[in-house]
Amino acid sequence: MGCKKIGIFVEDEWVSKSYFPILNELRGSGLLPLLITTNKDWDKGLRKSIPTAEDEPIYYLQADLSVEDVQISEFSGFIFGGGYWADRQRWWFSKTDAKGNLERPQVAKLVKDVLSIKDKPIGVICHSMWILCSFKSLFKGRSVTCAYNIIDDVDNAGFKYVDQDVVVDGNLVSGRMSDNSEVFIKEYIKQLTLIGGSI
Repeated sequence: MGCKKIGIFVEDEWVSKSYFPILNELRGSGLLPLLITTNKDWDKGLRKSIPTAEDEPIYYLQADLSVEDVQISEFSGFIFGGGYWADRQRWWFSKTDAKGNLERPQVAKLVKDVLSIKDKPIGVICHSMWILCSFKSLFKGRSVTCAYNIIDDVDNAGFKYVDQDVVVDGNLVSGRMSDNSEVFIKEYIKQLTLIGGSI
């Protein structure tokens, strides 16, 4: 039996102190993280980080899949990592009426389909809660945590904000800040085991 696949969404402006611990912990646990982006043909699939410290270099992640390549049934879970990339992806959610080469309504469809899953763990940390705010009807009343500066967004979307580093509500695992990624991903893997059996 092959490794369990975990889909991880990414665009430009991901945060290294979120993605690196998540990717390392998943691989160290024998899981196969696959990076999903809007279109991996853009810029050869390279997605640029946003530095969070003055001396931090810019890093690049190589995306594995475009959104239209993803077969949800092949994955054991999905994660939305930390960074402002989430708002970049949300830009495509409103493109269904756009004309021309930039129209990619399949981005919103895939994200909605992923967030509709009930029997696989969904992980979201830091500013990625913006993604869930765009699909708030799927999570009405759920308890979550998020980055401090988007608590108002989360409250206004109808979530129950909890002042903790990690919150589990059903199959939804939320983490507060990218600094909390190590404890977040350990809890996510724990929930993956509980929901999907041994890894």
